[in-house]
Amino acid sequence: MKTKIKNFFAKINKAIKPVLKNKIFWLCFGALALAGIITWMVLAPAHPEGSTTGLTINWYLARLLGLFLILVLGMLLGRITVKGISFGSAGVFIAALVVGAIFSLPGISDQFRLQSQDLLVYKKAFSDLGLALFATAVGLIAGPTFFRSFKTNAKVYITMGIAVTVIGVILTAIIGVLPIAPSGLSPYFASGIFSGAITSTPALAAAQTAAGSNANANTLITIGYAVTYPLGVLGVVLFIQLMPKILKADMKKERAAIITAALDQSIDATLTGEDEKKQERKEFIGDLFKVDDYGLCVFALAAFLGMLIGAINIPLTNKGFGGPTFSLGTVGGCLLSAIIFGHFGHIGKVSLQVPDTTNKVFREFGLIVFLTGIGVDGGYQLVYNISNNTGLITGAMIATAIGLGVIITLLPMILGYIMGKRLFKLPLLNNLGSITGSMTSTPALGALIGMSKTDDVAIAYASAFPIATILTAIAMTFYLQLATL
Repeated sequence: MKTKIKNFFAKINKAIKPVLKNKIFWLCFGALALAGIITWMVLAPAHPEGSTTGLTINWYLARLLGLFLILVLGMLLGRITVKGISFGSAGVFIAALVVGAIFSLPGISDQFRLQSQDLLVYKKAFSDLGLALFATAVGLIAGPTFFRSFKTNAKVYITMGIAVTVIGVILTAIIGVLPIAPSGLSPYFASGIFSGAITSTPALAAAQTAAGSNANANTLITIGYAVTYPLGVLGVVLFIQLMPKILKADMKKERAAIITAALDQSIDATLTGEDEKKQERKEFIGDLFKVDDYGLCVFALAAFLGMLIGAINIPLTNKGFGGPTFSLGTVGGCLLSAIIFGHFGHIGKVSLQVPDTTNKVFREFGLIVFLTGIGVDGGYQLVYNISNNTGLITGAMIATAIGLGVIITLLPMILGYIMGKRLFKLPLLNNLGSITGSMTSTPALGALIGMSKTDDVAIAYASAFPIATILTAIAMTFYLQLATL
């Protein structure tokens, strides 16, 4: 009896198997299933206490749909390559910028127009989440070699951060007195151009604080920032990708050079028995307690502590917390926390390590979510501020802001690169990494990692980033205080 049943099911399986492998069958099945669902949605009566339509998209779901749609369009756009150059992840920023601008136009119906609460989701929730994921992943990857490299190259990276920032501030001071508008180009407008051109939110916040309750000054700062910020993001990303092409660099040799530069030279004297030490370390790591195989608990803890560190405010003037303040922010806080986790690797018998696979997935996902948030907000701010301040801002001032923003973005990077190469003899990737940190450009770091195919570039970025962040905020505070005396 059992044999007959077994043979019966074997015959059925033999008859069905070819059908299941047929693509036409599955296409027809999918079409019929879709037609059935649509028919049911049309004919089914609405429940008195339930939804009155077949498609229910609430406010929160609509924002998530927007996020994933922008990610799809942006990643497809980033894949377009022209002569070896592509936007990569920055394609998401362009897609988000276009979406933010289109859905902020005055003629758009209120049902579809972006509102202030939308920006809270995109700019705050999405961008902060993306930053936390990206910065934590970068810090965990760079942690094991960061302090060793920092000890050797700290002075170089700090000097690079100072030099690039000072060059940008000098340019800002010069353009602040140019006779573009009838009464000259306002220092407030110039400070907004500077903040956007180097993509520095701390500089923007410091300038707005210095402007105080002056409504026109705050508007000029905001518009200058909104006009130049997209150019600042894309300018640094393109510079990072173009330099190796212009120099015809051999990326294999450049990767080897940055790896060599990241090593402490004193290690050469202790190579004897290195294999045995590596084996012992591997066995020790294998004995550590892990909460989960993917390191999600450790990752979350590093991000949590990093965001707390980044939220600490430090006053910059004698006005205390009533005046301009400095904080590391989400990027700086998460970088610092994750670097410490990655450096020590464990506390007692508890592992603090996160697998590279987890770090790299979170790094890429965090970057594109962050770019979506800032892109939508950037497009909105650009349209909203220009359309609502036509009496204060002229077309000539917008065109001037674009041109000057390009100069402030490119010239510090070019001079910084020359200084890094000629004065400090930095390898190409170390040089570019320090420039991304000096320009406080998170998207450019993502582009540099993708182009160079090595995470070691993050060490130079993390070394220059804090000093550049502090200096831009301080510089804008004192620049406006002196320029408006």
